[in-house]
Amino acid sequence: MKVISLLANCSVVSVDSNILIKNSEGQTIKLEPGMELHSGDILLLPDDSNVVLHSNNQSVKLPILTALFSMFRRVMQLIMLRFTNSSHLMV
Repeated sequence: MKVISLLANCSVVSVDSNILIKNSEGQTIKLEPGMELHSGDILLLPDDSNVVLHSNNQSVKLPILTALFSMFRRVMQLIMLRFTNSSHLMV
């Protein structure tokens, strides 16, 4: 089983197996297409499962590691963009 903590809000495009989500309220429910997921939610994926998530105009098929890296890189780019556009600098 793979356990993935989401770093960004996203929606479920497709699911091909019994994948569960543990949300911020501690509820564990079956993942369904069309569900909205939130940063901090935890995906519980059986080893033979796949799910396609959509976030920030980008769809990602999990658990492919290259797709995870791409999403992580995009999140880091957004964080750096916000930091460089900030009028406050932390020293």
